[in-house]
Order: sequence, then structure tokens, then C-alpha cells
Amino acid sequence: MEASKGHWLWVLTGSKGDRNGYVTAVDPRDAVSRALTSDVEDGRLLGDTLGPTGLEVLDAAPGNFDSEYTGDGDGFTLRVKRVGCPEHIRFADDVVGCGSTNVSGPDEEGFFDCRECGVFFNPLRAG
Repeated sequence: MEASKGHWLWVLTGSKGDRNGYVTAVDPRDAVSRALTSDVEDGRLLGDTLGPTGLEVLDAAPGNFDSEYTGDGDGFTLRVKRVGCPEHIRFADDVVGCGSTNVSGPDEEGFFDCRECGVFFNPLRAG
């Protein structure tokens, strides 16, 4: 089975600052690689700001069909997760959809549209 590219959310937390963004990738390793080569606000690549342990996180990331991965480096955590329509309720007012990864986006406000059930959602806030 050939993997298809999808939207992935990356979230960096820790002493290197809190940042996030989206990349198009086929698996967790590809998503980490693309996150590390994403531009950050000072015009540098994310990987340049993390130093050598960013490559260790990349080396440990699986090249498989997992839908999320979390790697720890020197003072930071980098998490990648395939964007999918939310299917779990965390809070009473949460939007719940079908769980499909057939989504388009993000729009200028960070929302994705599920092509299966039509739910609009923000992966940073969705369950």
C-alpha cells in the first residue's frame, strides 16, 4: 500500500519557544523533516534554532503509518500529528466529525474543512 500525503500539524514546546505550523507529508518522519525545514519568524529554519538534537528527533521518528509522533530534544519537545476531522468530545461545546483525514486547509484563520462530513475545525483546538 502506497502512503498518500496529508496535512500534518507540528507543535514545538519548551525552552526553544512555543511554535506551530502545518506541513504536507506521508508519515511521521517526513512530517518531522518538513517541520525542521520550516521557516520561523526570524527567517531561519526551525531545525537551525534547535541545534544538533533536532536531527536526533528526526532520526528517531518512524517512517510508518502512525498518525502521530512526539520527540524530545535538548530542552524541547516536537510533536507531529496527521490532521483529521475530530471524532472525540473533550468539552461540551466541541465540534465532532467523522475522523477522516480527507481534509483541506488551513484557511487564513487556521481552520480545515473535512471533505467527508463538512465540519470546519482548528486542529490546535479540536479533540
